[in-house]
Amino acid sequence: MSSPSFNVTEHSLLIRAGAGAGKTTTLIRTFIEFCEKFERDNKRLPRVAITTFTRKATQEVKERLSVKALERKDDRLFQHINKKSSVHISTIHGLLTMMVQENADVLGLPQTIRIIDQNIYKKNLKKMVRQALKKDLKFLEILEHYSFVRVVDLVLQAIEALRQAPQLQVVSLLDLRKITHAKLKLWRSQLDQVIAHVDLAPPAWNEYFSYLIRMDALLEAEDVAAILEHFENKPIKPRWNKKTPPFPQEVHDHIEEFWDGFDLSIIDSEEYFIEHDKLGQLFLEFSKTLFNLDNSRKLLTGEITINDLELFSLELVRSHSAVVADFADKFDYYMIDEFQDTSPLQVEILDQLIYRKPHFIVGDPQQSIYLFRGARSEVFLLKQEQAAAFTGNLQLQFLDTNYRSQPSVMNFINDYFQHMSSQFAPMKTNPFKDATKSKISFIQAETEAIGVLQHISQLILQGVSPKDICVLSRRNQNLLKIAALAQKVHIPVQLQVSAGFDQRREILDLIAILKFLVNPHDNENLVLLLRSPWAYLSDVEIASFAKLDRSLWYSLIQNGSTNPTVMSLANYFSEYQVIGVSEAFMNFIKKMRFLDFSASYDNSGKREANFWKFYTHLKNAERNMGFSLGKYINDNFQFLQSDLGSSQSEALPVAQPDRVSLMTIHASKGLEFPHVIVVGFSEQPLLTLYQPQSISLQENKMSLAPYIVAESKNAVSRWGQQLRQEFNAMESQEHERLLYVALTRAQHSLALVAESKSRQVASSWQKKSFWPDAGTHEHEHYDLISVVSDTEIEKLTPVKKTVEAIRDKLQFKPQSHHSTSVTESLDHGGSGLSPAIQFDQKILDILKAKKGTDLHRLFESLQIFSGDPAMMENLNQRLNPEQKKSVQYLLSVTDVPIRKIIEFGHVEFGFGLQTNRGVLQGQIDLWGVVAGEIYILDYKTGSSAYFEKAYQQLLFYAHCLYKMNLLDFAAPLNFVVTYPLEAKTLSRQFINFADLSKKTSPEILDLFG
Repeated sequence: MSSPSFNVTEHSLLIRAGAGAGKTTTLIRTFIEFCEKFERDNKRLPRVAITTFTRKATQEVKERLSVKALERKDDRLFQHINKKSSVHISTIHGLLTMMVQENADVLGLPQTIRIIDQNIYKKNLKKMVRQALKKDLKFLEILEHYSFVRVVDLVLQAIEALRQAPQLQVVSLLDLRKITHAKLKLWRSQLDQVIAHVDLAPPAWNEYFSYLIRMDALLEAEDVAAILEHFENKPIKPRWNKKTPPFPQEVHDHIEEFWDGFDLSIIDSEEYFIEHDKLGQLFLEFSKTLFNLDNSRKLLTGEITINDLELFSLELVRSHSAVVADFADKFDYYMIDEFQDTSPLQVEILDQLIYRKPHFIVGDPQQSIYLFRGARSEVFLLKQEQAAAFTGNLQLQFLDTNYRSQPSVMNFINDYFQHMSSQFAPMKTNPFKDATKSKISFIQAETEAIGVLQHISQLILQGVSPKDICVLSRRNQNLLKIAALAQKVHIPVQLQVSAGFDQRREILDLIAILKFLVNPHDNENLVLLLRSPWAYLSDVEIASFAKLDRSLWYSLIQNGSTNPTVMSLANYFSEYQVIGVSEAFMNFIKKMRFLDFSASYDNSGKREANFWKFYTHLKNAERNMGFSLGKYINDNFQFLQSDLGSSQSEALPVAQPDRVSLMTIHASKGLEFPHVIVVGFSEQPLLTLYQPQSISLQENKMSLAPYIVAESKNAVSRWGQQLRQEFNAMESQEHERLLYVALTRAQHSLALVAESKSRQVASSWQKKSFWPDAGTHEHEHYDLISVVSDTEIEKLTPVKKTVEAIRDKLQFKPQSHHSTSVTESLDHGGSGLSPAIQFDQKILDILKAKKGTDLHRLFESLQIFSGDPAMMENLNQRLNPEQKKSVQYLLSVTDVPIRKIIEFGHVEFGFGLQTNRGVLQGQIDLWGVVAGEIYILDYKTGSSAYFEKAYQQLLFYAHCLYKMNLLDFAAPLNFVVTYPLEAKTLSRQFINFADLSKKTSPEILDLFG
């Protein structure tokens, strides 16, 4: 990577930098060179604007520039880099925010603009749509074609299009007729090639050829209704014999070609054209009305979305070029990173900002994977063509040596993509890296997740650290399956998905803590909070305080004011009214030791990272003028990241834990891992199959699919179908680029995984390149190992790995972090405890059976209801027949004193016990002492055929209770398992603890010491 051989202060540079080619290093070096040259010429350091695609990349650039300045011992340059007014480093939206903010008066916006989340914006838009429909009843006809929710989405698209193309028109009847005319002409030309040989047809084919001749005549007349009616009477084609064809094969091929392409339908009729135009004109008028209302609101409030930010910037560029030039002059140099991920709209804005200034642009069209955000890989290719043609002062350079991957891995990637597509150019390999052959694994498994776990197990057993392994997928769903199964074989994984943040257990708890401040009398939220570890009261305590004629919080204040939990919450509420939400919230978090417990429960650091993401946004939101905590919560704390990242993405821990990373390909952009496993090779591309509204900004035209009663669906016009097909072609190309990004994350080894039971499709990665037969295939630079895995999850060897102790304020013993549930211990035959992997609650929720869970919770609530006839009657009225039958059976059992145990025993008894091999966690449905006898009971909604497993579970529970000194060692002991759905109760008795011990395996006794 040689230094640029041109005057960096006078010329601009476009760099096409392949994966792992050192583009950031080149950006940093060019920045330093520009600063040196500019200072020599102008006696001052330059003002530089640098844009990257993500906030993470922004931070990396700033850190690397700072490090470079420190290495040079240039304190002045270091200060310059860290001064925002001198070196602006942000995403493109950060730069556009500055430009729009400074020219708000020109646009008619208030001086303070606020970027809001798209979902919040849609809430406001819904209100405006509803008002517009009520104000002018003619627009109600739109609702005969689309639901209200869909109308809002369609209006949103139309508003954004109108801001870019104010002259937007409905595609005309003439346009639609032309497309159908071209179709009819094509079909007739195909059919003519058949009819020209009609004399060659034998008698058996006469009727069929007569039908085709009539079809040809109708096509010439372009009578769509008659053609459709004729098509309904299509005769069965006579049998075709390839060995003794009755006429030339070529003629038969023309017949097949004709019918393969023939798709005439109601959308080609004049009636459809008229209906399409009627709806389109009405909807366009409606959208323009909404555009004006929406624009007025934005100009009044200053609340705009990220898309609005781009559109207002575009308005400045097109209508106020002078102010754009003034803004552009604020900087002496522009550096644009990841240019391949920009949209044509963004390029139009950037071109006007940077064209008069020296600038640096870097990107790689082979890694353009944000089509769904408007990015187009062709924007880079067009810029490359301009630079290659020496238009202006833009010079082109290539960084085409991959420094990330082993040469053998890069050679494989080059070969693989040469088989797949012409859009990929091969990269050179690093001449300074070891040329040892790498092993590229091709894995076919009936269940993809099992094939992945088997390969991971092999890598770990070979000495590979889990944190050096990454599994990549297009879809979160694949990663969730792998994570769920990884738990069973104790493979430590860290799931990084772009969804589910607001469903994390810690986030739900934090929201409950905040909701309490808004309305402590919200009974549902207060019960949720009181059941959490941070303000815990048992259900029995809650029921004892509660009064039906008042709120729970009022009852707690009146009847439980001396309770420590109630006192803590009351103090928290009082602090909120004095010092504000964020300070009171943090004080409560500290007092409850939220972070300490989070660290001890999940040593990956993810819980803490999610907390800080939540708290940081809360604190920032609180600074906004007019902040309302209630509105903040009602908006579901949705917020915007300047890199367009989802607010639902989980935060990443500061320190990378020793776990296998599971992430989407998009999330892996810019990262690298020694060992990469890519799944989804048998899946087809995710193509847009239905697009009711089609908009072409190039043609200034739109089309909206009307609802056709005869078809019972919204029928998309031919014009709209053509646009969708063009977009599908782009999606197919991006599907290939996604794989390229995934494979180029690897440094030392690659594994490609396909699911053998999936239906093989020609557009899948597996089919578009090559997939070797089973066995080892030696190549000059690498070896391909192709395997077919039929391993079942039960046969995979659990990975047992020492987990390092964590030092925290709780000062737990090191082994306390090795936490295992009773259920997991049973899964391993009770032979001991392996370190369990704490998994996201959402995975467990996915795997639970809802019916069983609902019934289980119902049984556990009986302690509160069973002693009060009025409450029991109220409960019975709310139960479905199956639930009612189960409750009645439970309360009618006489062999075991279940009513007494429920009334006086311990319900939903959770525990965590230190054993010889770690912490054993569990939750006992019900236990108690009645008439001197101990009863430990478990409700089961499954089959009684599994009683022995339930018995083993109770065995663990009993030893835990004895270990905690909660049971009398001399008292009789009863294990009870009740199956309400089967109306069956099974039990087993022991004379005392000594009798139980005799019937307990030595492994379990050793566990409890």
